Amino acid sequence: MGMFVQPSAAAATAAATSAATPSVVMTATSTRRANFNRMMDDPTEYQQFREFAASCFCSELTAFIDEYQALKARTLVLFERRTTRDSLVVAARHLSPPPTPSTLARDSDVIEDTATDTFDLRSRLRMSRGNTNMDDILLQSTELLEIRTTSITVSILETVIGTYREESSDSGMRQFPPELLVKLEMINREFVDPRSFTSVNASPLTVKRFIERMQSKDYSLTLLDEFKSEVLFMLYTDVYTRYVRH
Repeated sequence: MGMFVQPSAAAATAAATSAATPSVVMTATSTRRANFNRMMDDPTEYQQFREFAASCFCSELTAFIDEYQALKARTLVLFERRTTRDSLVVAARHLSPPPTPSTLARDSDVIEDTATDTFDLRSRLRMSRGNTNMDDILLQSTELLEIRTTSITVSILETVIGTYREESSDSGMRQFPPELLVKLEMINREFVDPRSFTSVNASPLTVKRFIERMQSKDYSLTLLDEFKSEVLFMLYTDVYTRYVRH
């Protein structure tokens, strides 16, 4: 039978440290990633990070993130317009048909009350912008973009589902609105196409899958998610590592 040998104090300390290391590393990594996510959501710090990325010749990464967030906001603006239109149609169906001269004023009041809250922001925009096309106002409004945009870690589909819980079961709300197909083509040309000077150095497989989905007219709201994940990974592992050290 072998003799039990009491481990030395140094060996015991080394073993304990070794056992504790994985959890310590995981905690440090989680904290670092949380700080990265917080920085990406902070307008002031993100602007500093964007400038640092440009100094590292990685401005195409943050430019893609900006386009993704703008696309997310514009998608919500167009869905808001669609749901508002649908709700007004439903409200109109509940009005007594057709109004007589004696009830015309009363019915007009009902229609006005139904639309007041929904079109409040649009009314203010219309008054402030004169005769500007309302579709352009909705797609360019800084106020709407700021109100609706969620964290970059939240996908476009997740944002739509969270904003329109009841309507999101509609398959039409799982696809990009037709008005944004031109924007998707622009993102493809500038950030995905390897021939572009501003293309992102994503993996060939990710690029291939994205191009195939575009060619097959698969415009689902998850179209850019894989590409976005790779961009965030590059920003986090490369640019952010240098950013926190500079």
